[in-house]
Amino acid sequence: MVFTGGPLFTLRPRDSVSSVNDVVAVHGSSLATGSSDGCLRIWDMVTRRPSVSISTGPDSIISVIEAATDDHALAVQTKAKALSLWDVNQQTSKASPVWSAPTPKAYTFCKAVPLKGGTIACPITESDIGIFDCRVGSATATPRAPGSEGSNDAKTGSAVAIRQLDEEDGNGLVVVYESGRMALFDPRRFGQPCAEARCEGRGSGSSTVTCMERLANELWIGTSDSYVTMMVAGGYENKDEYAIEQVDIENPSLRVEGSNIGIGSMAVRQDLRLLVAGLWDGRIVLVDVKTRNSDISHLPELVTRIASVAGNMVGKAVVNAYKDAAKQATQAAAMAAARRKMPVEEAHKILGVDSAELHNTEARDILAEHYKKLYELNSPNPPDFYGSPYIQTRVEHAYKVALQEIQKAKNADTAKAGN
Repeated sequence: MVFTGGPLFTLRPRDSVSSVNDVVAVHGSSLATGSSDGCLRIWDMVTRRPSVSISTGPDSIISVIEAATDDHALAVQTKAKALSLWDVNQQTSKASPVWSAPTPKAYTFCKAVPLKGGTIACPITESDIGIFDCRVGSATATPRAPGSEGSNDAKTGSAVAIRQLDEEDGNGLVVVYESGRMALFDPRRFGQPCAEARCEGRGSGSSTVTCMERLANELWIGTSDSYVTMMVAGGYENKDEYAIEQVDIENPSLRVEGSNIGIGSMAVRQDLRLLVAGLWDGRIVLVDVKTRNSDISHLPELVTRIASVAGNMVGKAVVNAYKDAAKQATQAAAMAAARRKMPVEEAHKILGVDSAELHNTEARDILAEHYKKLYELNSPNPPDFYGSPYIQTRVEHAYKVALQEIQKAKNADTAKAGN
């Protein structure tokens, strides 16, 4: 596996320079972001522009959660210690939440996450978690930290991350705390943990847990000194048997960097083959999940501390489309430079279209709308993959030529029908 170069493209709003605190894949083909200016945005991965932009208030958003009960609703967790649900179809300057639930005693570096059954797990105190019903916004249960009776156990520390296991592993809810302590909760009777453990092998004794990601039934826990400890959790609801333990391999921990740099966030690719870790110093490290090897690639260093990385569910199709477009744009520039002109056939070839499709009326109409939309969206702000104004000009010319040819074909059909 070899990864080179910089970002494929950059998502950047025109009206804000605020930092992005959370990124999640939503609605199958989009990304949602929550910013420090309180703005919730949904990004179209084809146009690379916000399709939805809602101001949730002046407080910083630290987590965006896709509500499983409604495709048009997203929940946000803010530093003002509140969890709220928003209708993304309500794009007005005076948009108001569907509901808002205060969490005044919460420590907000533990992000809320969606659960199965239309619920959300969100911190309500330093170490206790509330299970909120997405329909009404009220807490229906409270998983408490190990040894806690409504107040934080100093030995446990603050809750850091929450993850839910798959159905085959009992749908259990796992919470990891800054001390390295872990708790597994039975979703049928939230309250006290049904299993506990401590993730060992975390580097220095002074390191703290910073994040957690789930890979099937494995839980990878990142720390402040760049170590990742691998645990496994699961259970059988019918037998009331639950457990958390280290992964049964020779070395159940790895270090993603050679220095004491904290891991800010982790995300796993959909096929579970690749994990990306964002470090506090702005570096992004890729880890081969199968070999547990973190030396496969280091992506270029960013200019800011990594707050969140997301495993995008859009899939290979969109990524490959952008790679193909970049390649085609380069070819367009080379051809234009050599010939100083661009024949119709070449324009279609650059855009990946078979000229024979122009003889199909339905396909032709779809292509016309597609080209028109692309051209309008790329002007006056072309996508980053063009690389230079020269390449941009050649691809824009390809759009124009293709549109002209489609219009000619339409005119010819109209003339035939008139005769």
